[in-house]
Amino acid sequence: MVFNKRIKNIVLFSVIVMFVFFVKVWYGVSTSVETHHLRQKQGVRDSVFGEIEALAKENFYESKNVTDLRGMKIGKFKSFMDYKMISDETSKQYALQKSARTGYYGIRYYNELPMIAVAPNVAGVGDVVKVEFSDKSWGFFIVGDLKDDTDLVHPDGSVIEFIVDTPNIPKDVLKSGTFERIYEGYVERITKL
Repeated sequence: MVFNKRIKNIVLFSVIVMFVFFVKVWYGVSTSVETHHLRQKQGVRDSVFGEIEALAKENFYESKNVTDLRGMKIGKFKSFMDYKMISDETSKQYALQKSARTGYYGIRYYNELPMIAVAPNVAGVGDVVKVEFSDKSWGFFIVGDLKDDTDLVHPDGSVIEFIVDTPNIPKDVLKSGTFERIYEGYVERITKL
């Protein structure tokens, strides 16, 4: 009787250990797949992503490169502008658009990075920035234009403005006027790399 109970305990323990092992393996695989999908979703190739990540670590502590907005609860509204509004053929903005493509959600991409506009004191045209959101997500972007009439927050409430090809924007984004559904949360930090 004691022998049977001991065998049952050993079998039960083995089943639990195997279950925990498979859960850890599955979680590791699914997390890896989700991370890869997120990188693909943002249109960032792994090699480019790695180079940018290295730059971010290198420049993270240089406060002159960081616009820290934590706790301010601003930038939840993420506006957009059509790339065709950039019409000065002699500008750097125009040159970037000539080499850009339209990608996910109608957002314009340059060197596989989504294009945004920010205030002139945050970053310059052609700069790569890391934007962190209050939902703990983040992404790398390239500045393709500068927002007018603002030092940080545009009168419409946005801190970042996506550069898009309007006919390719999802209908709900076009109707609401914001990319909040896709890039959720407030803008908490923008790091110029």
